[in-house]
Amino acid sequence: VFKEYPILGTTSMNASKAALASVKQGKYLAFHEALMDAKGRLTEKNIFRTAEDIGLDIDKLKKDMESKEVKDALEANRKLGKKIGARGTPSFVIGDKLYPGALPVDQMKELIAKEREALKK
Repeated sequence: VFKEYPILGTTSMNASKAALASVKQGKYLAFHEALMDAKGRLTEKNIFRTAEDIGLDIDKLKKDMESKEVKDALEANRKLGKKIGARGTPSFVIGDKLYPGALPVDQMKELIAKEREALKK
């Protein structure tokens, strides 16, 4: 499960709003992956170029970015992040433990496997 958690200022907030707004056009995962793969510094121009490249309607995206639904989702994510102690991105919750920062894929797979085993007991 992805949770948008903007912590790096206005551009981070705009990217998060755009990602959440892209859900209305059925392109959240494609947009998220495209933003993560984007080269260079994240700017508002790059956010909308990326959105356009994957086929999002930019006018609709901009309108949806300012919707109550998007604002409420970001506020809920902020509260959740605070509650679990997330201080940065990425952060991962596996079971009931928070893992801040990027994790190597092998380590993440191992942690998930251990958690699944623990649930079987």
